[in-house]
Formats: sequence, C-alpha cells, structure tokens
Amino acid sequence: MNSFFNSPVWIDVEDLAETSLRTLAFSGSGNERFLVTQASYDTQEVADIIRSGLPDKQRVPVGEPGKRIADTHYSCDSSKVQELLGVRFRTLEESIIPLANQLYDMEGV
Repeated sequence: MNSFFNSPVWIDVEDLAETSLRTLAFSGSGNERFLVTQASYDTQEVADIIRSGLPDKQRVPVGEPGKRIADTHYSCDSSKVQELLGVRFRTLEESIIPLANQLYDMEGV
C-alpha cells in the first residue's frame, strides 16, 4: 500500500494562516521547524460529520457510520507549535461543516 494513504492528515487553512502569522511575529521561533497539522482522518469520518451536521442536505453516502480506520493511520503531534504560539486548531467538524456548506452553496443545493 502506498504510504500516502496511511497518512491523511489535515489542518484548517485558517489555522495554518494564523500559525504562519504568529510564527513571523514570535521571536522565540529562531531556526525552529513547526509541524502544523491537526490530526488524521478518513472519508467515513468526514461523511458522518456532514450527514449529522447538515441533516437537510443528505447527498453524502451513508457508508458504514462510525467505522473509522483513522486509528490505523500515521498521526502527527503538533503540540509544540500549539504550546509555543498559543494557537488552538479547529476540530474536524469545525472545519468540514463550513466547507460542505460552501460547496453546497456553490452548486445551488
């Protein structure tokens, strides 16, 4: 299996932008490298979030609700950047629901 599929990690674009700005203004970052990622995910988890968060827009396949394979994926620890810069990353729900709404709006659904 391709390792790309074992490491589906994500970060909300607004969290990435906020972290980038804070890094530029943070004098203690020096030559540090920061891993900016929230967590791993899988498509079933995204489908479950959309189906429960947008019950009036049921175009997402049901799949096997609750059956997630995220625990088998590689994950990343970005606690260093969160602690040093004082950022709080959005949850997957906080990121996916606005995106899904935006995509539905673009379609006129």
